[in-house]
Amino acid sequence: MNITIEFFDGHASHYDVYQQSCIPRYREVLSVATEWLDRVMAERHRPRILDLGCGTGNTTAELFRLFPNGVVACIDCSREMLAMARRKLQSHAVESSCSDLRQRGWNAQLIHAPVDAVVSVFVLEHLPFDNYRQVIADLLQVMKPGAVSL
Repeated sequence: MNITIEFFDGHASHYDVYQQSCIPRYREVLSVATEWLDRVMAERHRPRILDLGCGTGNTTAELFRLFPNGVVACIDCSREMLAMARRKLQSHAVESSCSDLRQRGWNAQLIHAPVDAVVSVFVLEHLPFDNYRQVIADLLQVMKPGAVSL
């Protein structure tokens, strides 16, 4: 297993406290980012959004606040983080998948269900540069024409 995945699995139960205490203005960052998305997607009534590296679902919860009729596909490499997100978001239309962005084919399930937007908060920086570039190329395969990313 990868050390990054082990870290996030081991810290899932207290990750929300960590983020709010160690990342300056964490909630404000989420609000500003998702509200920008709300402005640029105002015309889309039931958007399909990919939350790449959803963690415990904090960004996803903000997305549902702004897009209550939307569908969010959540991907994270940590099974424990996804379990926390599922519990937090159980009343919403969430599709979740445990996928490692460093592995080819992580986006296979999304090819047939393209997205209107991609949101990635505090995840891509954990990837080696070559993986980062590949993930960006993979995202282009699952985004609808005119889709936005953040």
